[in-house]
Amino acid sequence: MKRPIFKKEAHNKTYLEKGFVCENLLNSDEVQSTLNQLLALKPDDNYAPNRPGVSNYHCTFLDTNESYKRATNRLFKELFNPLIEKLFVDYHVWNANFYVKPPGAGKFEIHQNWTHVKEESTTSFTIWCPLVDTTITNGTIMLVKGSHKILPDIATMDVPYYFADFEPLLLSDYLEPIPCKAGDCVIFEDGVIHFSDKNLSDSPRYALQILIGPKEEKPVYYYFNEKQPELGFEVFEITDDFFMKNSYLTFKNRPDSQQSIGFVSNNNKKITVEEFKTALINGDNRRRALYGE
Repeated sequence: MKRPIFKKEAHNKTYLEKGFVCENLLNSDEVQSTLNQLLALKPDDNYAPNRPGVSNYHCTFLDTNESYKRATNRLFKELFNPLIEKLFVDYHVWNANFYVKPPGAGKFEIHQNWTHVKEESTTSFTIWCPLVDTTITNGTIMLVKGSHKILPDIATMDVPYYFADFEPLLLSDYLEPIPCKAGDCVIFEDGVIHFSDKNLSDSPRYALQILIGPKEEKPVYYYFNEKQPELGFEVFEITDDFFMKNSYLTFKNRPDSQQSIGFVSNNNKKITVEEFKTALINGDNRRRALYGE
């Protein structure tokens, strides 16, 4: 790889093949301390949102309490940046969220994380870190192995995923659950297709989502105006304020306070199952070409 990502070559190899690596990053004391600090904070939804038509799980980004969001941002950066320094070559935290799935709630859609990089050859990751043991019962993460960087699509708000026409097949044949102990982390490229089901246990399911990227890059947001689709995506370089000041009330809006750096074409398109299978088969070669292997 022209620009190494992980410090360990074994991690680079596993990432190229699967799109994710698993690593224990927090011991039991760190897990409990982090959870205690988070639960002492007071988001506006009190970790149990009741928002008709919106998600029924807590996510830091969606909450309306900016002070709470800034407190979690400081906590996550202080905790994870030293850990990232040990694992990655010049990566750091771009943003982070605390997720709480109340009992009986919290089903996600099958999705990719938003694209926050300008070029395909640049890679952002999510560190998914549960603060309780997770299984299928309480909604552990599920991933499609090798689904990273197989197509040049851009994932963002109000744009259909390329796999929208065969999601049931992904759930039955491709999405693999990854049970975790508290503090075990699944580190995956943000284009990996993933999902987690509702929490069917009697206790809340707590997890962290840490968005990380190269230190030399600024994260971006691709804004799509449904009323003017011919414009494609307007690209914004974003700061912490994008995540701190937005909430479920505003995150669909054009981020006027952020720096627009122009437009790129929307070349996304939905594909067939057969095209998806071919893209998975060809994925390794495509990734090696992107990374200069």
